[in-house]
Amino acid sequence: MMKGIKGVGFQHNFGDDRNYVRTTYGTFDGQWAYLFLNSRVDEPMDRFGGGIRVQGATDDLTVGANFAQVADRAGDSKRGTSNVYRQILPAFDWEYRSAGMVLSGEHAFSRTRLLPYTSTSQSLRGSANRIVFRGRFRAFSLNGNVEQVTSNFITLGGGATPDRVRYNARADWRLDRQWQLFGNYDQFYNNLSKQLSTRTRYETTEAGIIRRHLFGSRASALTISARSRSKLTDDGSSTGRSHRLRLKYKDRAFNNALNYTLDYERLLNKDKSGVSNTYLSNNLYHLSVGHRGYNIGEWKLSGDLDFGRQELQNPTTEKFDVSDMLRVSLRANGSDGNELGASYDLGSNRVTVAGSGSRQNRGLFYFTVAPKILHGGSIRSEYSLNDYRFDDVTRNYREGLLQVLINWKLKK
Repeated sequence: MMKGIKGVGFQHNFGDDRNYVRTTYGTFDGQWAYLFLNSRVDEPMDRFGGGIRVQGATDDLTVGANFAQVADRAGDSKRGTSNVYRQILPAFDWEYRSAGMVLSGEHAFSRTRLLPYTSTSQSLRGSANRIVFRGRFRAFSLNGNVEQVTSNFITLGGGATPDRVRYNARADWRLDRQWQLFGNYDQFYNNLSKQLSTRTRYETTEAGIIRRHLFGSRASALTISARSRSKLTDDGSSTGRSHRLRLKYKDRAFNNALNYTLDYERLLNKDKSGVSNTYLSNNLYHLSVGHRGYNIGEWKLSGDLDFGRQELQNPTTEKFDVSDMLRVSLRANGSDGNELGASYDLGSNRVTVAGSGSRQNRGLFYFTVAPKILHGGSIRSEYSLNDYRFDDVTRNYREGLLQVLINWKLKK
């Protein structure tokens, strides 16, 4: 919620940053321009909200409690025929750590009042629960999670995929210092309240092997894996299956000054959208290069390069969209704690819903200073120019953002 709100927030620590109380309140405007009343024709109805979080922790147990409230402004002239939502959402989370094991959970409950434009109001109640396990015993490790989100669970101030039960498990077995086997299984399905005509199930299985210390390099690792993904409806009205082969290699070069990762996936059967080949996801890839930096006087220069194409699951349609990205970043760190940096991001999303694709361009420049008066704190100033383009050209917009972030460690 702290990331979704444009407003104010406050946090007070009790001894350390694991024990605190935090509160925030503001507006959920998607663009800064929307903060000015009637500033744009496409401005949606105002949505305000906030919440409070309290967290306490010991050496092996952490417990947090949250309470959030969000409400649309029904009298907003921008409402049009839109539905109005008002919601309270209490939640709590916990984490327990023991030797070789971490067990954690998140539990949220939403109570939402829906006020349609032309019909009577409705009361919707839902819940979301997730349990996560991470464990290691000698050469064997197991990670898994189970989550359930009911069909009426709504998060006006955050993100969640309602009407879903999901299971995920990954097992790793390290044979020796060079060889490792792994397997991954993921399944989820919908129609929890039988509100749909049929249930759809998605299942993904992956198995592979990792070989380390290739070519005499201690940092090298080669991963080879095969993945199968299937979709099946209980009534047989829709079926689909894809098979992929993945190769991934990472290493260091130039006396460990350069880190790089090469990741490639090949679709072994036809990629189809409707009745025509799309070819968009036949080849997925990712290249990452990072320079650990070299010194020029009192400054250390470093940089990163990332580009690739990947599949991302659409939380609304449950299908897989194709995303292309390019990112270049440069940093200069001074011995006195000062920092200069710049980055450029270019991306595009080709989604499974026709007419919903988008493209983004973002340039960012920032500098950070660490004056002694802040007692180890810092002041960061950054300016970014963001340009967004959509298949629906009426949604196109550009915004320049100036932010000043002050991290001040107050002394008692």
